[in-house]
Amino acid sequence: MAKRYKVHRNAALLWTGEPDFPDAIDKAENTLVYDEAKVDEWVKRHKPGLWASGQKSAKDLGLPEGNDRDLLTLEEIGELEGAFLGREATPVETLRTYLSPSKGTMPGPDREPGDGGKPEVEERMWFRSTAYDFITRPRKVRRKKTESTPTAKKKAPATPRATVSEAALPTGSSSDLLTLKEIAELDAAARGRSKPLALSSLATYRSQGLLAQPDRVPGDKGQPEVAEEMWFRSTAYEFINSRRKPGRPSKA
Repeated sequence: MAKRYKVHRNAALLWTGEPDFPDAIDKAENTLVYDEAKVDEWVKRHKPGLWASGQKSAKDLGLPEGNDRDLLTLEEIGELEGAFLGREATPVETLRTYLSPSKGTMPGPDREPGDGGKPEVEERMWFRSTAYDFITRPRKVRRKKTESTPTAKKKAPATPRATVSEAALPTGSSSDLLTLKEIAELDAAARGRSKPLALSSLATYRSQGLLAQPDRVPGDKGQPEVAEEMWFRSTAYEFINSRRKPGRPSKA
């Protein structure tokens, strides 16, 4: 699971503790075995951004393949998002609310009428790569509330533990690239601390396997080119989230 969805083993282990996570189908020595299709379905439903990272192509995502610079309208993006999520198309009116500065969920258009670009466009349009990053973005999942029986004794509500998605952290595409320094600053913000982790501490976490190895390195021929080691936002947030969870492994 960790390898396929590019997350740390601790993050994958936390998933298995979720109430609706598929049950294990077998046990090999000390390793639990899960049904691949059911796990893939769960990850797609709860963590579509990470699910997308585990697919090999746009076709595997249920999205049509094409050039990254193909231009798409809001209506087309809504139809593609509906297909990706297995539901009706997202209304254009809803997508427009995602463009508002207060939400900032959706990036602004790559092309606008009169911008001098070629070909000329008559309405706001987005590159296919921009649209697909938006469609496969990490999403918050609302959990269903369980009703207590009338005879059940109500417990005092526990203080909820904030997750990365609830913290005052920047939103963005799961494939955004972050440096080690940026990860340290985001980790500090998520934990309510003013002083970020020392880079030497992050190096230790890497050696222990708590922080995944970089998703991009100089000379790896990926695009865009990078001048230093960098991590996807999804990889960084999984690491930050694992440090906020109770029972996480302590630093050696």
